[in-house]
Amino acid sequence: MKYTKDGKTGKMALLVFCATFIFLLSSCDVKKQNIQNNNDWENEVLYADECGFDGLRCCDDGEQLCKFGQNCCVNPKNEKENYCSKSCDFGKENTFCRNENPACDIGLVCENSRCLLCGGEDQFCCVDGNACKNSLICFNNKCVNCGQAGYPCCDSGLPCLKQDNRGNIRTECRNGICQSCGYGGVKTCANEPFCNSDTLNNNGVCYQCGGLNQPCCDEKGCNLEERLVCELGFCIKKN
Repeated sequence: MKYTKDGKTGKMALLVFCATFIFLLSSCDVKKQNIQNNNDWENEVLYADECGFDGLRCCDDGEQLCKFGQNCCVNPKNEKENYCSKSCDFGKENTFCRNENPACDIGLVCENSRCLLCGGEDQFCCVDGNACKNSLICFNNKCVNCGQAGYPCCDSGLPCLKQDNRGNIRTECRNGICQSCGYGGVKTCANEPFCNSDTLNNNGVCYQCGGLNQPCCDEKGCNLEERLVCELGFCIKKN
């Protein structure tokens, strides 16, 4: 086949374009591989730095367990647990518990081999006579406020903080624990009103009512603002 001058020029241009495109693709792959290799190298450095510093585990290298002249502190009750620190004086906050009594200093409690603050809200209970500070009470080994849902009832005043609510979340004291009641999806309350005004009592459980495709409420029926009407016990919209 013969080519005109213009045809040869066009073919040469196409070949140059293809060669350039292939070169660019190979360059991208090399660059991508270099980036991947750099990330791997950085990840290895980060992994190596996860030991030997203050508060971190001791390194496995026998020559330098800790950096900057710190000591490798080993848990007296579990030799596999350790951390780096200037001092291995145990029994203080966030250090290992001592192997003898007292395991921790005053105001601290030994939990999971560490000495932690105790007695404050949502902190572990202390082991001395004052398990919790102020009016907090010890419940399931945590210091909590009484009267909240799921926590013990209070001994004075209202047993439960929200037992007088009538249009919102309510609680009542049952078997010494404040339990939710009276609103959508939970049990009825022991005292009237058994369910809030926007819920309906059905076999001891309060269900939402008054909304579209929901059961009609006993008192208010259906939501008038949404132009709903009660038919056959359910709220529907009519044109």
